[in-house]
Amino acid sequence: MYPTHWFNLTPNLKSYLNEVWSYGWAFGPEGHALKNKEMMVVTSAGAAEQMYSADGLIKSSMADVLAPMKASALYVGMKYLQPLVIYNAVNVSPERMNHLSSELVSHLSA
Repeated sequence: MYPTHWFNLTPNLKSYLNEVWSYGWAFGPEGHALKNKEMMVVTSAGAAEQMYSADGLIKSSMADVLAPMKASALYVGMKYLQPLVIYNAVNVSPERMNHLSSELVSHLSA
């Protein structure tokens, strides 16, 4: 769970991944420490969903922006799940936030 920052990970999250997801830890002494675990990215974006489309200013989808997270998850043997994205986070309505919260809780409870 992190904010998308200039169409990328935050610098702190990238530093964390560099440190903690090192070859030795991610694969662990017993093999694959993260193998078969699930990764579900939950991220917020300041821009509207339309920005993250072929017709938007950046001509890239959120899936394109999150490709490094997907590649990292797959590299260490994780299952990459459909991300949960909060677009236009500054102006998200309470109804939309409640829906997204319910969706996240539902997934975590499964």
